[in-house]
Amino acid sequence: MFELSNMLKRIKDEKKKQKLTNSKLSDVTKIPLGTLNKILSGDSKDPQVSAIIKIAQALNVSADYLIFGKEPQQEAENLTDDIGIQMYKSLDEIDRSEIRGEMKHMLKSEKYSQEKTISNDIIEELKQDIARSRINIK
Repeated sequence: MFELSNMLKRIKDEKKKQKLTNSKLSDVTKIPLGTLNKILSGDSKDPQVSAIIKIAQALNVSADYLIFGKEPQQEAENLTDDIGIQMYKSLDEIDRSEIRGEMKHMLKSEKYSQEKTISNDIIEELKQDIARSRINIK
């Protein structure tokens, strides 16, 4: 959830880490110093997205991090998940069924049953999904 005060704190923290003054940040971003000062003081209640993007680029962080506090690791994990989902969606139903079957076997393995408790509901849902796939294939 977006909170202006949290975003401003993240910007100030990054500036401090990188030992940047408002004047230097203004030079790098090409945002007029007066405008930058208003943004960083909170006087500008709705700063332009383009300004936040320029600040993020100058600080070498993502705009998502400044605005929402989303850490780079979270972004990478989400991107990896999204890529995996897109790859799965691009498969035909036979290959999807095969992957679901492999996942079912993996989830039942000792490795996961000891480390994580898999809900019987999830396993049952996978079984039903596989059964539906077999019906659709025939």
